[in-house]
Amino acid sequence: GGIYNLSSSGSTTWFGFARAILDGDPLKEEHICRRVEPIKTCQYPTPARRPLYSVLDNSKIQRTFGVRLGPWEEDLQEVFRTAQETGESG
Repeated sequence: GGIYNLSSSGSTTWFGFARAILDGDPLKEEHICRRVEPIKTCQYPTPARRPLYSVLDNSKIQRTFGVRLGPWEEDLQEVFRTAQETGESG
């Protein structure tokens, strides 16, 4: 029982994730946003205080169920392939 985190392996920042999307999307000509700039956590106002560094820890689900996902970069490439096949853009 309890709460389990499940995410692809590896880590990145929100900026790194956005950058990977903009750089890797085969349908990028359809993007409205073509550039992103990194900011500090304190520059993004939210109602809740945010930690300076946080990454989901998958160790509990790995120990309990043996579940381990591949790198997020590979999963993102799969999303791009699927989008290209269906003609949809993220």
